[in-house]
Amino acid sequence: MSPRFHGLIKVVGAGAALVLVTLVASTHNVGDAGQQGPLRLAAMAVPALFAMIGIAELTFGPQIHALINGEHKNANWQRGVGGALALILAIGLVGVGMDILG
Repeated sequence: MSPRFHGLIKVVGAGAALVLVTLVASTHNVGDAGQQGPLRLAAMAVPALFAMIGIAELTFGPQIHALINGEHKNANWQRGVGGALALILAIGLVGVGMDILG
């Protein structure tokens, strides 16, 4: 299966799950309608995350898989250092975003 088709499946599935979660949350009053409760936000964030991953695979599918295959050629310590740097960068970006958006 091609990476782009795999991404399309994720986008369609996540979109359907997001619609389903929205309908269930609104009919069963999960969280206050005026004030988004944490359960409602978490339930909506997971399908949205999969949709974003699917969009990335649709857009950059072959390039992502080539990058992953090239990364597996690195030594274990290189993968560990790269993963740690990516984690530090992600945490830093989240911190900056939280600081900017309040």
